[in-house]
Order: sequence, then structure tokens, then C-alpha cells
Amino acid sequence: MTKLCKVCNQAKSTSEFNKARTRKGGLCYRCKSCGKKYRESRKEEQKAYHKRYHKENRERICEQQKAYREANKERLKAKNKEWVASNKDRVKMCQRAYKVSHVRKSKEYLQLWLKNNVSKPAEYRRKRKALKLGTRHVPYRSIDIFERDGWICGICGRKINKQLKHPHKYSPSVDHIIPLSKGGIDTPINLQASHLECNLRKHTSSGGQLRLIS
Repeated sequence: MTKLCKVCNQAKSTSEFNKARTRKGGLCYRCKSCGKKYRESRKEEQKAYHKRYHKENRERICEQQKAYREANKERLKAKNKEWVASNKDRVKMCQRAYKVSHVRKSKEYLQLWLKNNVSKPAEYRRKRKALKLGTRHVPYRSIDIFERDGWICGICGRKINKQLKHPHKYSPSVDHIIPLSKGGIDTPINLQASHLECNLRKHTSSGGQLRLIS
């Protein structure tokens, strides 16, 4: 079937016309080619109109977008996760470019993140070390190990002072009962609270521990 384009006055196949439900016959009065030329000729005008419209209706648009995100939270989350997984190189490139052009802002964000996630860097290092040695790893927090053991050193049996900070020799430290280098696993069952000095001394001698794996 063919249809006459009212712009170029040429009879073309109906597949060359966009659908228009409000028009008789259900097709646009101009062909796709003429429509494209029309849009190209008014590109700057349309751009200026949309910019002005968004500026005049900023609050209403923000409210609509917020409501949409809230109503489609799970779907958008899954979609974003899928996009990131399929565009890893692009994401990394954009992150590097952002850090270069926003050095101060990136530094402030990192400091804030470290303040709110004190234990995270240590958790990442533990996981990386365990994977490098090819041993089993289960995520854990140092504070959970200290509280489980009642803040008692599993090597010397003395109380651990919570207030002391690294690198004080009696500051809290997490010790692997069976060292990772000797086949130990990086899980809470193979961990014990200890003083930093006791932990270091154990690694330089044949010292044992009070707590055994049960």
C-alpha cells in the first residue's frame, strides 16, 4: 500500500510513514524523510524551547521524577546494575575523568566515606589477601571479634584497652589462630582478639594461643 506525502508530494509505501493515532488512517501526513528534515531545521529552536520549559517548571519536573523513581525503585536498580555490568570499561573511564576534573570534591567524598565506614578498608584488604593466598574468606568486622572474645587477648590472656589506637603496642588487633600462610582460613572461627604486640610476637616466634578452634 502507498500513501501520498503532503510535503514532498511523493507516493511512498506506508512503512515510510510514522504512526499517528489521532489522524485518519492512523499515519502521519508527512513521510519519515520529510519529518527528519523538519526536525533538523528546528533543532536549535526546539532545544531553546525545552531549556526554557525546564527552567520555568523545574520544581514540578523534579517532583515528577522523584515520584517516578520511588514508584520504580527496584526496576531502575536492576536496570542500572545490568547497564554497569555491561559497560564496565566506560564506567571506569568516566570515574577516572570525574576524579581528575573534581579533585577537591573527590577527596572530600573519600574522607567522608572513610569517616562513616571506618572498618571497610581493612575488610577489603583482608578479602584481597585471602583471595591472593587461595584460602576461604567470610566477611567480618574487627569489633565483632573483640566483643565476642570480651576484649581479652587470646594469646596472653590479659585485658585489651579499647581506647588505645594503632600503632600502640597494646592496641586491639585481630589474630589468625592458624596463620593464612600455613593454611588457615579467614573466617571468625579462626580469629581471636589480641594485643598488637602479642600478635606480632606470635608471628616471629613459635608462640601459641589460649583460644583453640572449636
